[in-house]
Amino acid sequence: GVQLTGIDYGNGTFVLATYFGGTTAVPAVTPVVFTSPDGTTWTRRTLPGNGRTNAPRFFNGKFLLGVQPDGPGNGAILSSSDGVTWTSSGAISSTLNAPSTFAFGNDVYAGSVSSPIPGANQIVTSSDGVTWTPRSVFAAGSSNHVVFFNGKFYATVYNYSNVANPGGLYSSADGTTWTKVTGAPAGAGILSAGTTTLLVTYFSGSTSGQSVSTDGVTFTTASPGIALLGESIRYLNGAFVTVAPPSSTIFDYTLARASSDGRTWATIGSTANQFYATEVAYGNG
Repeated sequence: GVQLTGIDYGNGTFVLATYFGGTTAVPAVTPVVFTSPDGTTWTRRTLPGNGRTNAPRFFNGKFLLGVQPDGPGNGAILSSSDGVTWTSSGAISSTLNAPSTFAFGNDVYAGSVSSPIPGANQIVTSSDGVTWTPRSVFAAGSSNHVVFFNGKFYATVYNYSNVANPGGLYSSADGTTWTKVTGAPAGAGILSAGTTTLLVTYFSGSTSGQSVSTDGVTFTTASPGIALLGESIRYLNGAFVTVAPPSSTIFDYTLARASSDGRTWATIGSTANQFYATEVAYGNG
């Protein structure tokens, strides 16, 4: 009954986030990580608290991991330097869920958060990865993704019930004061930051695809792009990498597809009839 939710690599260690339970047969939800030096031999590690794990991320010498308890709000963030011993922030807010993505830049950690209903805060920031402060990006909504690119944080936020201001892409130098990026595509969603390229997926009406930018201001359509149904695009070993199907109508996911520029994608490994996979990590070759 284990659910695998995400993986990352840092300080010579892979960390695979999982949780057990959350079913009628096993109602209690237990968060667990497994660690490995090589991706082959894995050791189970105990985490503090309880709840469903999100994907771990390694920045500036720390693994960060959002853990969501049963019910809305009261999300927590765990941090660890080695993937073995973890420190919990405790509930970051009674109205905020655990972050789904993290970023680091300008000596600031940032996480994207959502709330049970569109709320006033969409980002949390921290100077040490342990104590977190909620931040407001715009009046009401939830955050989807956050990355750091070209000296700034970029976050996608949304409020589907607000027709006049549904959200979009916002930028910030410090994670506290945010400005809307007017040149970004409508319906911006997943973000990924390369060394010279910011990749943004979008879905607006019946139109979907990806856009790229070299400055975080001006965006162009990433033609031909990719049929994307996954929740993660990562920049690993010099390329954007994602788990994606061959097309929008075929649900046999390829194991991984990669692109050096965010425009043209190549399949780098496949598994037939694998309906769903979470994401890809890279480390130790």
